[in-house]
Amino acid sequence: MGALLLWLLSLHGPLAAQTQAALSPTSDHILQRAYWEDRTGEASFEQARQQAYTVIRGTFSQGYSDSVHWVRLRIAASATPLGLRMQPPWIDEIMLYDPVEPNLVRTVGDRHPGLSSAFAGLGHSVLLPGSAQPREVWLRIRSTSSQWLDAEAIAADAVPLANARALVVASTYVAGLLLMWAVLAFIWWLQRDALVGAYLLRHLVFSYYVAAFLGLPAPLLSPTVSPVVLDWAFTLSIFALLPLGLRFDAKLLAGYRAHPLLLHLVRGCSWLGLGLALLAAAGMTRLALQINAVIMLAIGPLLLLAAWSCNPTPETERLMPRRFVRGGYLLFAAFLLTGLAATMGWLQANSWTIQLLVLPGLVTGVFMTTLLLIRSLRLARQNEEMAWQLRHAQQSVESEQRQRQEQSQFLHMLMHELKTPLSVITLALGVRQNLQRNREIATNAVRYMKAIIDRCVEVDRLEAGRVQLYCEPVDLSKLLGRAAQDTPDTAERLHLQTPPGLCLHTDAQYLHIVLFNLLDNATRYGDPLTPVLVSAQAVHQDGLDGVLIAIANTPGMAGWPDPQQLFTKHYRATGAQRASGSGLGLYLCKQLTVHLGGQLRYAPTEHLIRFELWLPLR
Repeated sequence: MGALLLWLLSLHGPLAAQTQAALSPTSDHILQRAYWEDRTGEASFEQARQQAYTVIRGTFSQGYSDSVHWVRLRIAASATPLGLRMQPPWIDEIMLYDPVEPNLVRTVGDRHPGLSSAFAGLGHSVLLPGSAQPREVWLRIRSTSSQWLDAEAIAADAVPLANARALVVASTYVAGLLLMWAVLAFIWWLQRDALVGAYLLRHLVFSYYVAAFLGLPAPLLSPTVSPVVLDWAFTLSIFALLPLGLRFDAKLLAGYRAHPLLLHLVRGCSWLGLGLALLAAAGMTRLALQINAVIMLAIGPLLLLAAWSCNPTPETERLMPRRFVRGGYLLFAAFLLTGLAATMGWLQANSWTIQLLVLPGLVTGVFMTTLLLIRSLRLARQNEEMAWQLRHAQQSVESEQRQRQEQSQFLHMLMHELKTPLSVITLALGVRQNLQRNREIATNAVRYMKAIIDRCVEVDRLEAGRVQLYCEPVDLSKLLGRAAQDTPDTAERLHLQTPPGLCLHTDAQYLHIVLFNLLDNATRYGDPLTPVLVSAQAVHQDGLDGVLIAIANTPGMAGWPDPQQLFTKHYRATGAQRASGSGLGLYLCKQLTVHLGGQLRYAPTEHLIRFELWLPLR
């Protein structure tokens, strides 16, 4: 966007000189310019040519006036016809009086069809016959807008090329404005930012204002659209810019916390555009335009003061620093005041000063587009960060809720599961007969309570990430035998098939926990009248040497488990809920197996509940 700003500024030179010889392959033939003011507006050509004329230094500019102005041009000798090109395009009426052709009065202006000009292009033009001697022509100017005229006389055959160059420069300017509008429209479509939306509407009207200011609608739309309609459209765009521009300024400055009184003034001035449009509709167009110019002269300093009074929040400052906002309004005020002062006739006008009515919008347009683009990108990043924080907060809340639910479920499970063995211990210790048998019952109940507590402790360590492996050589047969001994009623039912001398290099404690829980699960929930089948064999898997341990049992009263939830924490099959249990055993086995570098999967056969545990040798 910075490159676009430099490009548009580089075009300002050609645009300011589009009515000058710099755009023409031949030099200007006008030797002298002078004017006379007809306050009555009734003077004839013969009367006007007898008056004393004031020499024009630079460009003719007399501001807003009810008078008719006569401009006398002294033309150098030329053997070939000349083309007289006149700017700006929004002059209402220019009548040419040429003593060489006394019976022919040519009239051009934006109130007349574009075909009235001798050459197609921006602005107005007439054809002057060649003359062997220097001579003079007179222009009678009447306009409701500012009395302004910039004229040049060049070779007639050079006019089409000069007009084409001026058309290209003007079209490029408008295309640049529309490009900025398209960029902001895309940003608004993505973000629906009210500030960007307010600027979009203002920028669209300003783009038409610039196009009409440079004279583009007339050659493009004539004779389809009446010149009067085009003239009114241009006038309305001037009045519409005031409320639309101030609406955007009020939104921007309010976001930067400008002084409240200045903000009220900015918002109040935005309603003046409607009054000016009604005044023009009542037939007082010149007065409305003059008041509009005076208001704009006051608006520039007002906006600058409001920008300097800003005290934004740190969040707004991060989106777009206030020094950039102040810089934008400083540029706008400087260009606007200079251009309006020349329009009002208070400053000596030149060919480039008229462009100051367009340049502020172009420069500030690029400036504001860049700032709004940067602001939108930062706002999008800020929204992403806020969305991430919101998701993180939601995840934290969900995690906390899930943790509380799990804690509640855990405590409920723990109280339920410990209540039964505690009752058994109390009953066994309270009966005096069969003391040996009662002691064994109490010992099994204590062992069961210890197993539940151990599982809970191991799950807590696992989820807290406090698992540390201590690898050592482990004889698988001996470890299976010890796990079977720790599991009540397993040793008698265990059918073990393992090759002798099968050794693993792993963590013996965690592997013991896995095997103990698998055997305990098979014993407690399997058919008590059938054996628990355990086999082990060397298996090469995933490019690694390892051992596959299979533990199978016939389904008991608990029935078949759900394969989808089997390794879920606290899951217990419907039939298994008749017996005491924590629902943590298989979950713990699955997680510890992953830490040991192995795999645990449920692989049932037609008649057996079967688990396969694969572990690498190292």
